Amino acid sequence: MSTLKYFLAHLRSQEGRQSLKIFRNFFLVLTAILAVHTALFIFIMGREQILLPGGQNQDLPNHVLTGIYWVLITMSTVGYGDITFETHLGQFFSLAVMMSGVIYLFILLPFSFMEFFYKPLAKAQSESRVPRKAPASIDNHVILTCYDSIARRLTMRLREFDYQFVFLLNDIDEAVNLVDLGLPVVYGPFDERESYLNAGIGRAAMLVATSNDVTNTNIAFSARSVREDLVIVSLSSHPSSDDVLELAGSNHVLKLAKIMAEFFVTRIAGGERNAHVIGQFQQLQIAEARARRTSLVGKTIKETNLRRDYGVTFLGTLEHGDFKFADLETEIHDTTTLVLAGTRSQFSAYNRHFNPEGAESSKSEKVIIIGGGRVGRATAEALARKEIPYTLIDNDEENVRTIPGAIFGNAAEKEDLDRAELDKATTIIITTHDDELNVFLTIYCRKLREDVEIFSRARLDRNLDSLKKAGANFVISFDATGASSILNHLCPNNLITITEGLDLFRYPTPEPLIGKTVLESRIRPDMGCIIVALIQDGAMKVNPGAEDLLAEHSDLVLMGSIEAERKFIETYGNGGP
Repeated sequence: MSTLKYFLAHLRSQEGRQSLKIFRNFFLVLTAILAVHTALFIFIMGREQILLPGGQNQDLPNHVLTGIYWVLITMSTVGYGDITFETHLGQFFSLAVMMSGVIYLFILLPFSFMEFFYKPLAKAQSESRVPRKAPASIDNHVILTCYDSIARRLTMRLREFDYQFVFLLNDIDEAVNLVDLGLPVVYGPFDERESYLNAGIGRAAMLVATSNDVTNTNIAFSARSVREDLVIVSLSSHPSSDDVLELAGSNHVLKLAKIMAEFFVTRIAGGERNAHVIGQFQQLQIAEARARRTSLVGKTIKETNLRRDYGVTFLGTLEHGDFKFADLETEIHDTTTLVLAGTRSQFSAYNRHFNPEGAESSKSEKVIIIGGGRVGRATAEALARKEIPYTLIDNDEENVRTIPGAIFGNAAEKEDLDRAELDKATTIIITTHDDELNVFLTIYCRKLREDVEIFSRARLDRNLDSLKKAGANFVISFDATGASSILNHLCPNNLITITEGLDLFRYPTPEPLIGKTVLESRIRPDMGCIIVALIQDGAMKVNPGAEDLLAEHSDLVLMGSIEAERKFIETYGNGGP
């Protein structure tokens, strides 16, 4: 559409009609002022018996035209001086007319023009750049309905795997901003069927709604009425909305607070010596295992014989939530967290050996939760289900009253932390939604207790490193968790996020690697990925050996960082997810 077309459409809208009404009223008032001034001119000039300097009196009908002429040149401050008043009354009247002209013509008129004509025209020019329909070439894409921090992270991941996406927005200003950022956008109301058709819903792989619960419900309901088999993922902020979102048509309702809570609690309640699963791909399981108080401490990976004795494969270590590759000569310390790959039966054998009496009692744990928001509340509920003792500290009295095991206090005050039994705590979980505050609390708690384990939430990805440097053992990002969860639903058979920045992904065996052994492929040293399983003819071989062949028509299951994924895909082409 042309700019003129959008401008005319604006004038036909309710807002445009209101603008025209205001502008019409403006000119009606201006006409009334002109008429009153002209009448007063005729009256005052008639009293002075002069119309023109040195001139003769004229008939009254001629006074109207002269009056209009004089009023217009006086209001516009042109003032030729060909018609003047000689009395004080006339001079005062001249000043009044001139001031009314300054106010009305030089202040109110430009303002009205800018507000009711120029701004709509400029807005129309901007809006004309926003597409109303997605290109016909876009296919198997993801429709995003909100540009928030989760969506920003998700678009980065989608681009890594060459997934197409388009934003469907009902806010024209937000749509214009995204166009300026170079993002694909379609503008349209969420409650209109045509909007979803224009976004290519018939060809889409998924629709994602990450706004508030009410808006997400409207989007899910409207999209489902257009296409019955579409995968719809919706974010839920409150437990009461979960069922409503499902009834509206959402296939998957993301409860990010609960997901983050489970991340924290799993690492607490897995049993110090037990390997606890953090990711699963068919029968392949990825698990964490703490070396603390086991016979593994002091040994190298080679000396442990984990693969020979239990069938599990050592993949690397987690330090402050970051995965690090390790070789056979890596020494295991008391603080080491092992990342292992194996099957359920293999991890059962591992746990029977290193924890023969079963998982250690979780009642030996003492957890302090800082922050009583959604994540803090969900963490408290998860700990209660595991019967792990905890104390939640929050400076909101309402939260303290409604959360069992909560105390009112300021976590930045040592006295309040002492009331929460800081000296007995084995773990501190910081869950506030303010990243700056989380950094401060992490540093403060680490200073008070060097030996305590600190988990922290990050609202934005860019603050992950700051929290790790501050002393957090594990950091989980709200944005990254949301994006990873959505991506897992998009390609559940091809991609699983294990932990922050660590993925498990399936990829067809690249042609240059067919016929080579795992060792000869050099995937680990060259790509930074580990082959953790091979799939051929529907059968999975977990933890393949160095001499296993990479066969034709087979798939690799690899684990690596996001950077490693990107490097692998760039090297061998996007044949994966």
